[in-house]
Amino acid sequence: MRNGRKGRPPDSAPGRTAKGRGQFGDYAVVGRTVTINKPRAELYAFWRDFRNLPRFMENIEAVVLEGDRTTWTISAPMGQSVTVETKVVLKPGR
Repeated sequence: MRNGRKGRPPDSAPGRTAKGRGQFGDYAVVGRTVTINKPRAELYAFWRDFRNLPRFMENIEAVVLEGDRTTWTISAPMGQSVTVETKVVLKPGR
């Protein structure tokens, strides 16, 4: 019972994110569990539509899809923004 919860598998996350260690370098590790009452396929589709990410990721300002490319505007230090263009080259299940 490594993670303190009977019946649950041990935490296998990498050291920088693993629960139960308390500290990793100069950073405290904190975590929360959220239950979302939706079908798995619906959640996956929401997550894979990158335009949804600014709704819950505070450093993502905007995501624009243009064909097979995605342009991300991301908050940077000192009130600046960075724009990055990406392309998904391998889709799961294909």
